Amino acid sequence: MTEAEQIRHLYEARVRHEIDASEEDAGRDTVRWAGDLSARTLFVKGEPSEADAAAGAAFAGEDGDAARKALAALGRIDGGVAFTCSRPPGLSAAARDRRLLTQLEALDPGTVIAADAAAAADVARVLGSGGLAPGKPTGVRGREVLALSGLEECLRDEGKKRIVWAELRSLARQEG
Repeated sequence: MTEAEQIRHLYEARVRHEIDASEEDAGRDTVRWAGDLSARTLFVKGEPSEADAAAGAAFAGEDGDAARKALAALGRIDGGVAFTCSRPPGLSAAARDRRLLTQLEALDPGTVIAADAAAAADVARVLGSGGLAPGKPTGVRGREVLALSGLEECLRDEGKKRIVWAELRSLARQEG
C-alpha cells in the first residue's frame, strides 16, 4: 500500500468512526446515512420516506435516483455523494441536531443540498445560518449550501420538477 493509500484509508476510517458514532443515539431502527465517505456533496432531507424506512437508509427511493441523475447532469457526481435525513424517528430535536452537525463536519462536503423545507431549516440551524431561500446557493462556513423547494414532491409534478431543476442548475451557475 502506498503512502497516499494509507493516508486515504486512515481518513476514511476516521470519517466512518465519526459517522457511526453519530448514529449510535438513533438505535438500530433508524434511517441511516448512505453514500461515499469522501463525498463532495451531501443531500439532506427532513423526514424519511417509506422507501427510506424500508431500506434503513436515506434517499433509498426515487428521490435518491433523481438526486444522482441531477448531479450527473450537472457534472458534479465525480466527487461522490452522501445522503442523510435530518429528522430520523426516535430522536429528540437536540439529538437530531447533534447527529446532523457531526455528519456535516465528519464528511466535510463542499456542497450541502437541503432537499425540502424541513431539511433547509435544520441545516440552517446547525450551521448557524439565518435561513436558506430555495434556489439561492449560499456560502455558509466554507460550504456551498442550497435549499430546494421539495425534491421528493417534484417527482410527481412536472411544474415543480422544472422549478427544482432550475434550483439545482443554480449550482452550475455558481461554478462558472
